[in-house]
Amino acid sequence: MIESPVYDMILEEGIEKGRLEGMQQGELRKALQTARNMLAEKAVLSFVLRVTGLSEQQLRENGVRGSGSP
Repeated sequence: MIESPVYDMILEEGIEKGRLEGMQQGELRKALQTARNMLAEKAVLSFVLRVTGLSEQQLRENGVRGSGSP
């Protein structure tokens, strides 16, 4: 293993970046699941978007049904 302050700093930055990306992905998955559940219960799309913080495009890109225009 390489031992140097620069290497350690870069490694820590990479680990932190990966941790943050993982958290963001988890938050997105949770919001998408919430949107799916709400739409399955016949919630109005504008309400779903407001509550989850997602956009219609994010719903479409992730295959959430019920996110199209009537």
